[in-house]
Amino acid sequence: MISELYDDQWDFNRNDVSLALRDFGRHFYISLSIDWKTMSAKKMERSYAIKGAMKVKGSGSPAADYIIKEARPYLIDSFTFIWSRSGIMPWSWKLEKIKHPSIKVPPGYVPGDQSYSLKW
Repeated sequence: MISELYDDQWDFNRNDVSLALRDFGRHFYISLSIDWKTMSAKKMERSYAIKGAMKVKGSGSPAADYIIKEARPYLIDSFTFIWSRSGIMPWSWKLEKIKHPSIKVPPGYVPGDQSYSLKW
């Protein structure tokens, strides 16, 4: 569901964002839940901007608790997801962009690089 034209403020492309989401989720092998609350939905020319807040819960490796603790301050600010639709079918919706006012990519992080470790 990620658009081939995906780009964002972190210079991630379609493959990068997919790998980054996998990197985030791999530590939550017991459970991971993300509660989403939509704050606004704005129609743009060919897309919709959905703005909302997230709460993340989960368990798994020892890093899972650390990740939730480190992510908590960023979850105060809302996320904006830009979606576009290329057809009439429900699966024709594609994610074009994610925006967040304060999330920064850690120095040295490359999505999908299994040798990258959390800085304890």
